[in-house]
Amino acid sequence: MQTTFNVEMSCKGCAAACTRILNKVRICKRLGEENTPSSRRCRALLHQIDGVENVDASVDDQKIVVTSRDDSDATPESMLAALEKWGESAGKTVSLAED
Repeated sequence: MQTTFNVEMSCKGCAAACTRILNKVRICKRLGEENTPSSRRCRALLHQIDGVENVDASVDDQKIVVTSRDDSDATPESMLAALEKWGESAGKTVSLAED
């Protein structure tokens, strides 16, 4: 299944952040003891979505195309919620693209 989002991204850093969010990055285990899974940063990362197979983020087009398994938790709504959480903290707009 492919889902497209309109995402305000001003740089490659924004695209990388969205890609990490959608790819269910769990970096807490690599950060060390002071960043345990109970820390705020880790909780934000650990809630992410399982089932995303590919994320194509284009800063030029201001779009993210996500390919996910049909039988996964990666619904358009769950992915949008994760991106909106990032957008709120980054001051960026995020929406589900019209077909």
